[in-house]
Amino acid sequence: MEYYFNRESSLYDLYFYDNIYTIRYSSKMLDLKQYLTKEHIDLYSAVVNSESYTYNGRLIGLPVSIDYAVLYSNTKYLEKYKKDIPKTWNELLETGKFIQEEEKVKRNNTDLIIYNGLFPLDEVGTCSIVESIHSYRDTPESPFPELTSQNAIDALEMMKTIKNEISSDGEYRSLTFPFVKLIDGEALFLKFCYLKKTSINPIYKISALPGKVKGVSSSATGGYNLGINKYSRKEKREQVIKAYTYLTSKEMQRKLVNNFRIISGISSLYDDSEEICKEDKDLCDLYKNLQPITRPISKTKDYTSYSDKLRDTIYQFLYGNKSAYEVLKIVDDITRIYYVTMDSSINLIITTTYIIISLMLLISLACLKFRKFKLYLDFLSNDFWVLFIIGIILIISISYLDLLKANTLICHLKLMFQSIGFTLMTVPILHKLIINFPESNKISQWIKNKKYLFLLTFIVVDVMLNSIIIFHQYNIKTLINKNEKNFQICRKNTTISSVQYILLIIHMLVILFSLFLTFLEWNIETTYYDIRFYISAVLIDAIIAVIYAILKTVNITNYTVYFSIRECIFMLFAISSYILMYGIKIIWALINKNNSTANFMRQVKDTSHTQNTSTSIYDRYAIVSNDSSSTEKVIGKIMKYHIQKSVKSESKLENQVTYGSNFNNGPSNSFGDVSSYHTSSNVSNVGSNYIGSTNVLL
Repeated sequence: MEYYFNRESSLYDLYFYDNIYTIRYSSKMLDLKQYLTKEHIDLYSAVVNSESYTYNGRLIGLPVSIDYAVLYSNTKYLEKYKKDIPKTWNELLETGKFIQEEEKVKRNNTDLIIYNGLFPLDEVGTCSIVESIHSYRDTPESPFPELTSQNAIDALEMMKTIKNEISSDGEYRSLTFPFVKLIDGEALFLKFCYLKKTSINPIYKISALPGKVKGVSSSATGGYNLGINKYSRKEKREQVIKAYTYLTSKEMQRKLVNNFRIISGISSLYDDSEEICKEDKDLCDLYKNLQPITRPISKTKDYTSYSDKLRDTIYQFLYGNKSAYEVLKIVDDITRIYYVTMDSSINLIITTTYIIISLMLLISLACLKFRKFKLYLDFLSNDFWVLFIIGIILIISISYLDLLKANTLICHLKLMFQSIGFTLMTVPILHKLIINFPESNKISQWIKNKKYLFLLTFIVVDVMLNSIIIFHQYNIKTLINKNEKNFQICRKNTTISSVQYILLIIHMLVILFSLFLTFLEWNIETTYYDIRFYISAVLIDAIIAVIYAILKTVNITNYTVYFSIRECIFMLFAISSYILMYGIKIIWALINKNNSTANFMRQVKDTSHTQNTSTSIYDRYAIVSNDSSSTEKVIGKIMKYHIQKSVKSESKLENQVTYGSNFNNGPSNSFGDVSSYHTSSNVSNVGSNYIGSTNVLL
């Protein structure tokens, strides 16, 4: 079938398929609800809502025949020892032990099989596992027990007890000998799929499988469905629908039930008024007592692999030495998606931790109100420091969102927090660097006066780009790991990826332009340390980003490792930025008891002068003639800004041009005085004729 589906072939219009593949083929079949009448679909109302036939609200196929496992009880031995057909597993065990003692021990009847279990090494074994656990419900209305529940543990332990006491590994594993025993009559109890009476020894009575308590039973749904190929030619669609309607009609199903004693999905065929119930009352009674259970075909996209893992794991208990809880926990982990639930103790601890960290960051803003700290925190205005801290908190919040159950909303929030948080952390610094440009200019002045509009522009861009993708769905990818915890991650579609790349480019441009400005303002005395702290923060963040990019290429499938790495990366990114841009200055203020402005600035100046002992490289660009190339002029201007120590007004620059020309005895230029003075090791060597900026350059 997959061969034809993959080629979108119209060769076949109808397909018969095993009902465990309903989900696999769902995208290749027509939704029957769109083509069949409601009256026709309602014929199968007893089964049609099962995942064996319907997926994501689409009716994929209708059952042609259904297979159920049943219990065959040997009336010869039961009547001989005056025992009833067991209704519970305990009754089956006790009756089996009693007759085994009488027949095999006392009468040496070694040919008699007490019970076969039906746990072979194929899909039938999976059915038996599902039936066993489902049969341990407390009431018929109870849902399927949780895999790690006591009901599930008791179910497996009962199956193993029955095997050890009245059966054997070989009898449990065999798939062929039950049919032989159904013919020769040498078995007390047999579990096998339903067969019509004429195919088996008449001494067997057919009934529903036992359960934990009377009235509870279970039978896994097997059988074959009929679906319509969605690639069938449209011009013949009407004829295809007509043929399908006939093949699944009540008349056709009645013929199959009467002639072959199949079990149909049309429950009304087993009403007492039907001919089949008059001929075979036992079949109708059986049908009414069956309690079907669908195999877990929707647990994963690859049910076959899941079934193999489930069966192999459970058998480590049934035929091995592992405990029932141990194997059930492993099976549960095969499909369980791990995340931190809102009401869990772990969530409480993590939430408390993040709240404490966030409160500590917010409380540290109180330092802005004290002059002792304000002297060290004048790089940004108070309101921009507040926004900077909020940006850090948003970045930290991403690591918290990582721990919650992945869905489209959470994925959107993570991207929004990341983009807006990064904007709040970087744009205030960019604003400061622009208004701190070494040469007074209209752009810097405008941005200084319109700082909120400047910041709002970037935030609006973030919000607009995030709004574009708000109605786009993320692909929630489930990482299935053998013997490890499964978890889900956000996977972006093309549109979301494009928006994320645009946001990344914008943020990278902000960083690159900020770095360029830090080079130009490298020696500005009032921001001397701030710029170096900023460079340190960018360097650390760049290292973290590189590590993160490298780890993204590694296929990390361990739940704990994956999220621990992400938690550490986002936390390190945020906390390192906080410490280098804000926290270290608070510590500096606390350590430096004599923190007057004069002492602080003197430390800055003394440190800056130690950089002036090797500046010959600047002299190369310090004198630029009118004959210099455009590139040399640009480089020269950049280097002039780089060594400049204060923001110059236009009048001061004019004075420096005059002095610089005389001092260097060369052509008139705009920065000779700055470069020459910068290379001087002694301020007094400049001379008394220096024009008016001595206080700035000291």
